[in-house]
Amino acid sequence: MKIRKATSKDIESIVKIESNNGYKWGMNRENNDKMIKELFADEKSEFYILEINNKPAGYFELTFDRKNKMCYSGFTAVVKSQQGKGYSSLLKKKSILVARKNNCKYIESTVWAKNFRMIGLNNKFGFYVYDIKKNFYPNGDS
Repeated sequence: MKIRKATSKDIESIVKIESNNGYKWGMNRENNDKMIKELFADEKSEFYILEINNKPAGYFELTFDRKNKMCYSGFTAVVKSQQGKGYSSLLKKKSILVARKNNCKYIESTVWAKNFRMIGLNNKFGFYVYDIKKNFYPNGDS
């Protein structure tokens, strides 16, 4: 198992992970593909991919606001078949380390309001809810 910085060659793998994580919040595969490509094109964003037995199984994305020493953790996902094995915790730990190495003083994590597992994981790492954004996702969810 390893976590490494993703390259543009990993976009298709990341789209597959996002499309097969078990959470359906209004984004189909085509929209996932578009969103991931747009984030990859943003020089402020970085993706990291989790490989298990040399196969992509999870990822996280960070967007940096270096001026304000802020980091946004927008996406973290593990394929459904690998969930419940501690991989999300490993990804969250790594994302915090990457944020610290990039001199981020604050990390903000956006989570679907119905994704109770990720909310619990964020709480485990010291994150807390400070705002609920209504109609944040394409299907109107918060």
